[in-house]
Amino acid sequence: MRRMGKSDRATMVGFLALVFWSMMFGFVRLTSQGFGVLLGGALIYTLGAISLFIVLRPSRPNAYSLKYFLVSGGLFVFYEAAISASIGLAASSTQTVELSMVNYLWPSLTVLLNSTAMRGARGFARALPGAAVATVGVMLAIGGDAGLDAGVVAADISSNPLPFALTLAAALAWASYSVVTPRITNGKDATPYFMIGVAAVFWVMFATSGAPAPQSMPSIGSILALLAAMGSIAAGYACWNHGLLFGNVSRMALASYAAPFLSVTASSIILGLALPGLFWAGVAFVVAGSLLNLLMGKRAEITKSGREGLRSSPDRKASLVLLRPDSSFSHRLSALILVSREFAALRWSFARSSNTIKVYLTLSLRRNPHAPLRRC
Repeated sequence: MRRMGKSDRATMVGFLALVFWSMMFGFVRLTSQGFGVLLGGALIYTLGAISLFIVLRPSRPNAYSLKYFLVSGGLFVFYEAAISASIGLAASSTQTVELSMVNYLWPSLTVLLNSTAMRGARGFARALPGAAVATVGVMLAIGGDAGLDAGVVAADISSNPLPFALTLAAALAWASYSVVTPRITNGKDATPYFMIGVAAVFWVMFATSGAPAPQSMPSIGSILALLAAMGSIAAGYACWNHGLLFGNVSRMALASYAAPFLSVTASSIILGLALPGLFWAGVAFVVAGSLLNLLMGKRAEITKSGREGLRSSPDRKASLVLLRPDSSFSHRLSALILVSREFAALRWSFARSSNTIKVYLTLSLRRNPHAPLRRC
């Protein structure tokens, strides 16, 4: 049995982040019931920020760019504040789990935004099917036993629209954060500072809203829920950061598509819910939509790299030598060796570039010396 290396152990730590984050919705809901929406959020992120400063030990603020702080920090603070507020404003525990499904539209939205930014209308069209499948999954989850009944879904949302609006806006914000941050972060992680920003937002809202403080000492259950919510958020970010730095990022990204299933499972256990079969079907659709976007993105990336490789290859002239009837035997033999080496290298690099898609190239030999190489 092969022993786990440092990279494997770091990847496993990264996987733990998904487990911790899956418990966030349930524990934040219990904390909001015990402390209130605003005070509960302020306490969660204050304790979470302190924990992350102890564990991650970030650089001084002047080590980060102002653009990173303003853009990425603003999106991060909005996401965390909006998602925590929406959980507290949910009308019931069941609606909390429904909101988690809306939140997990962000992987599909990330691919949609990134594809549009990189490839315009063509990228948008390529990412749209996956987003549509994930949206159907959310409708199944919200509709419950009624399934894809648009009237039931609309009635459920209109009965308490603010949490759904906040969660959808949060999903868009996190998708934007995921697209923008890698371009401006310069390899630095300011998550602890961002957590301070979230806590500050909640403290300001609590102080200015006139929300009453608890009149009595919260119950032991509420305090434990507060600590669990803080721990699930802070430990999630700490584990994910460790995995990104020392683990296999590709495996972590692939595993993250199971997050909707983990979140619903954990929330249903923590909140004591028995969810209908159609809800779990909706979860499967959300996961399938995210995976479809992943596969379409990989296919587009490989197709683009393959075309560029064939178009720019210096050995492409050798293939034309093979097609010329007046070429000598020695020229044909040399050209055949060059072409074989080129395509062997291309097939190896394409097979290595994706764990899920295998690309095979063939050469169509035609009598026309200007015929392009054909990809199957």
